[in-house]
Amino acid sequence: MSKTKSLIAQIHIAKKQLDMDDETYRAFLKTTVNQSSCTGMSFSDLHKVVEALKKKGFKVTAKKSASASGEKMSPSSK
Repeated sequence: MSKTKSLIAQIHIAKKQLDMDDETYRAFLKTTVNQSSCTGMSFSDLHKVVEALKKKGFKVTAKKSASASGEKMSPSSK
């Protein structure tokens, strides 16, 4: 996954984690980087949004690997 897509994914996860409705979310984006959608944002803008979401309480968690979550791995994935 590209860094840009990763930041967009983090933003959408934060939106859910912080229980933001669409109107609140878009207003937040507008006040943070003067845009109402992630689509046209630069990498820098996306980074600013993630940092602002962290200040609002967003907690970034690492993605669990298959072995850490107890899932069995196929022989080819070991």
